[in-house]
Parts: sequence; C-alpha cells; structure tokens
Amino acid sequence: MGLDENLKNELIENVNVIIHCAATADFNARLDDAVKINVRGPMEVLAFAKQMKRLENFVYASTCYVNSDKK
Repeated sequence: MGLDENLKNELIENVNVIIHCAATADFNARLDDAVKINVRGPMEVLAFAKQMKRLENFVYASTCYVNSDKK
C-alpha cells in the first residue's frame, strides 16, 4: 500500500476502526484495472487489517450496485 515502515507499525499498534470505500465505479474501465482496484485493493487492506492489534471494526462499502451515470 506504499506505507513506510514507521507509519505501518504505528497503524498496526493503534488503529481500531477501518472504513474502506476506495474503488472505481467506472463500468467501462479495463477489466484488469477494475480487478486491481476493486478486488486486489480490498484484499490488501483486509490482509493489513488482520495485523492490527486493536482492530474492533472493519467496514467495507462496495460499489457493486452503483450506477452513478444514470438519472
């Protein structure tokens, strides 16, 4: 995720809530880009969350049913 070791260790020691809602809702995106952002990204965040010593809540907001370009 591009974190330096000091920040990574600080997060592992102190974070108790993660809210993950980063994704792409571009349904015309290349499939490999969409998978990288919407599948691999959350998997990396979850793997990181499993290391957190004080984690109480992990909230994930999916873009599965988003139609932001529809009126």
